[in-house]
Amino acid sequence: MANWLVRLFSGSIAQATLRTSLVLVLRLFAQVGTLLILARLLGPGDFGAFAGMAALAVTFGALSTFGTHLILLRQVSHSPHQPAQFTSAATATTVMVGGGLFICYVTLALLWLLPKGMSPLALFSIGLSDIFLLPLLAIPVVMRQGQGQIA
Repeated sequence: MANWLVRLFSGSIAQATLRTSLVLVLRLFAQVGTLLILARLLGPGDFGAFAGMAALAVTFGALSTFGTHLILLRQVSHSPHQPAQFTSAATATTVMVGGGLFICYVTLALLWLLPKGMSPLALFSIGLSDIFLLPLLAIPVVMRQGQGQIA
């Protein structure tokens, strides 16, 4: 029984995925700790508004790549030693779609969700990090993962 399990995780992409998953689990614990501290500091009403803003930013961030990182992952995994031809298109798509989604995010959050006492600069920071920075960082991450390296 253990023999098939060893074969299942023996590939370089599978091992890189397991190492990446370990890093993501550590990140999850850091986020849980941060959210518990924020919930304590903000109180229930303002934490609910913050959670809504953060969820909206994360959702828009997932949409801002428009799926181009998955196409890039497929391209790199098929030919890992050749330079990826789709990198500039993935970056441009993420910036353009992310720009439109960032405008929608700021409009919705300022008019509907902004908790009292929270500065608009914090709102912009959340939007920039989740809608631009993280999706743009996903591009080199999927390239490394497609090459069998740890992301």
